[in-house]
Amino acid sequence: MLDATVMSDLRRAVRDARNRGSFGARVVTDDVFSTAGEIADIATRAATGGEIIPVGQLHTWSIMEPDAPLVTGMTPIAHYHFDETTGSAAADCSLNDNDLTVSGATWAEGKFGNCLSFDGSDDVATVTAVSQEPLRNYLYVSCWVNPSSLTGTRPIVKLADRFVLYFDTGVLKADFIDGETTYTVNSTMIAPTGSWVFVTFQYIDGQILFGLDDLVYRGTIAAVRYAEEYPASGKALTVGSDGSDFFAGLLDELLVDANVRVMDDWPAANPLTSINDVIYWPFMEGTGNSVFDGKLLGTTLTLSGGTWTDGRIRHGVSFDGVSDYADCTPVAESFSGVTLSIQVGIKFGAVAACPIITQDGGLNLAIDGSGNITAALGGVSSPASTLGNLTVDTDDWYNLTLVYDGSWKEIWVNGQKIGQVSATGTATMPAETLYLARDGETYGNCIIDKVRIYRGRLMPYRRTVPLFMAGLHGFAPDQDWVTA
Repeated sequence: MLDATVMSDLRRAVRDARNRGSFGARVVTDDVFSTAGEIADIATRAATGGEIIPVGQLHTWSIMEPDAPLVTGMTPIAHYHFDETTGSAAADCSLNDNDLTVSGATWAEGKFGNCLSFDGSDDVATVTAVSQEPLRNYLYVSCWVNPSSLTGTRPIVKLADRFVLYFDTGVLKADFIDGETTYTVNSTMIAPTGSWVFVTFQYIDGQILFGLDDLVYRGTIAAVRYAEEYPASGKALTVGSDGSDFFAGLLDELLVDANVRVMDDWPAANPLTSINDVIYWPFMEGTGNSVFDGKLLGTTLTLSGGTWTDGRIRHGVSFDGVSDYADCTPVAESFSGVTLSIQVGIKFGAVAACPIITQDGGLNLAIDGSGNITAALGGVSSPASTLGNLTVDTDDWYNLTLVYDGSWKEIWVNGQKIGQVSATGTATMPAETLYLARDGETYGNCIIDKVRIYRGRLMPYRRTVPLFMAGLHGFAPDQDWVTA
């Protein structure tokens, strides 16, 4: 006989599995598990005393900056639009009616409608929370802030004995409390003063996601799995203070949710190309020494060494870091007047320098042993500048996307921008040998599954995801789901 907690999880999984596609993309009420096969596996392991592993532990996720107030669902503990103009109460639009009592803070023009303005000295808004939804292994907190001062500690929101989200000398941090231990998580991301930024904090069954606009920090903590539901009711929810320190500036659109708002980073396998593809190798063959372009009469990639293996989507080629590589001679291409994108699906075999794409005078993408990512493009300035840093985990797949738009070179990892540098010039790809996993006598230890070179801004978060509605759950507006 399964215990009550397991039965509750299974009922929730069966209900929500009817509302989602196989890629875990649409977040609905208590949306924790994914496919029917996963549910059956959960039941089998639970019946034998095995550990329950929610789908959040098996996927990588993306979050996006919203362009409108977030929609209130069934699971928020509290959701505040702060659209009042007078008075000492801020209405909660969740089912819990956790209206805040405002002390000192004043009403001002916000990011959307109105907001609360905190003086950084003694302003605070509080309520003893009532929640129909307990916390377990999922938590989402987001708001818009416009800080006037970031000196010292500047708390944003605190749920007593559960979490505190705050700035520490401008750096976004959170204290997460699992009932046994307090974990301080440092995003390393620094907020500006005097402008609106979107702040998110999510806990997904051991994974931590911080967002500061479209920059994201992802990490893990060794929090215990809650043996029982972890109530939020009866806990003090405090906005703008942790009891001793105070937030300074404007705060709008605060949501505290016993859920997550994420989408899967990887699309389904799709060998089809668009008119803007210069090269698209989907690695669909699984055998032989050639990787064929998805375009008719496209450029064929020749393998010199390398071993076909399981890819992230279907097949991939494993390069040993010693002598394996692949190459081709492409047709020359100038990207004048349009943007350029390079997208690669890759899993690193070692934490070491890895040339990904190399071409004399043309397209280059590489990562060094410290995780610094560079992209030298023919005709484009700042060739050696580090675009961003990735802490490589050899157990993870990464969807790397370089976007150049004539003003910036941006690097995106798993759907999230992790850095950029200013750059100018017309990008070119000459009719010179283009290598994968090789730069001279340096070889890459990696598995590659998918390479795409694109005439345009290939949005890294463009996904073919069943049931997902752009903009509804706090991600991108519809126009960001197309390529330019």
